[in-house]
Amino acid sequence: IRSNLCSWAKPKNVPTPMFMTPALSYVKYEPLGVALIMNAWNYPLMGAIQPLATAIGSGNMAIIKTSEVAKSCSKVIEKLVKKYLDQKAYKVIEGGVEVSKEIITKTFDLIVFTGSSEKGKLVAKAAAKNLTPCILELGGKCPAIVDKSANIGNTVAKILVARFSNSGQTCVATDYILVHDDVSSGFRKEFTEKLVKELKNSFQDKSENY
Repeated sequence: IRSNLCSWAKPKNVPTPMFMTPALSYVKYEPLGVALIMNAWNYPLMGAIQPLATAIGSGNMAIIKTSEVAKSCSKVIEKLVKKYLDQKAYKVIEGGVEVSKEIITKTFDLIVFTGSSEKGKLVAKAAAKNLTPCILELGGKCPAIVDKSANIGNTVAKILVARFSNSGQTCVATDYILVHDDVSSGFRKEFTEKLVKELKNSFQDKSENY
């Protein structure tokens, strides 16, 4: 952000209508104001710090509403923000669903929300009352499609990484797999073998609970 900030903030020349000649037209980038960052539980640190850094770099103030599910990370974020940032410009708010419902009724210049589609609709609805722009990163379905030309070994390895990265707690984790009939038998065999191997490696105590 720091290395690119000057180029990002540089005014951009745009075409000028003929009847306004000899005037010049350009887009000037300015801070929006106060951003509300509503973070999800599955990436409690990165999901809060990354948009916060962007807000700071672009000259905005911010309020971070951390996830009540990741309480320890929430405490760490609050501690760091209090220690290193201006408390008049940056705040951390903790709390559950009722706190979230209340805070989205307030007026902000931007809302950044990460979470489910259902909750995203509620955020967008509340923001619409104040014409507040939103950046919504919402959940959905993420299928994997395996056709008969696929390299089965390579495909299985990639699907396992996609499914189990961050313990599977990722919005783009593979939800289900559609496999061509011609390769379904070989795929199931390869998938089962690699899955069992990976899970055994994850349980260093040799537990059979996987």
